[in-house]
Amino acid sequence: MISLLFVGFFGISIAILALHFIYRFLSITNNRHLKSFDSWKIVFWFMIPLLNGVTFMITGGIILCADQETNRFMKENYPGLIENTTSIDDLYYMGPFFWPKLADSSSEEYFSWKGAGGSLIVMGLINKSYSSVYNCLFYTGNHWNIYKNYELSQN
Repeated sequence: MISLLFVGFFGISIAILALHFIYRFLSITNNRHLKSFDSWKIVFWFMIPLLNGVTFMITGGIILCADQETNRFMKENYPGLIENTTSIDDLYYMGPFFWPKLADSSSEEYFSWKGAGGSLIVMGLINKSYSSVYNCLFYTGNHWNIYKNYELSQN
């Protein structure tokens, strides 16, 4: 459970960073959407990071959680876990597992679309936040240069 909270707070923090840059962009450009931060509509702005964090938690807790295939992989490749009298069922871990072995095979592997789908969701959320930051920085810089050039031409 604490692992899911950690993942959720990571999702919230990157979305808050993006929201901060969006606010800065709106205030520098004096955009009409800036007024939404001064009204009840701010609730919608604050829902974005929460939804991002919840999506991270759902993805980690349902799609990228441990299952029989990952438990088998851990038992075969990390025997130190078993030697330390730790049951693999007592551990909580999550992450993508792309090439699990077939259930009746010791060497034949297949591609897991479950791990790929979960990874695409997480990478998409991270990319959405960072591309928002990049776009705001780029357009703010362009707006600032246009403003400075306009002031220089007036002098």
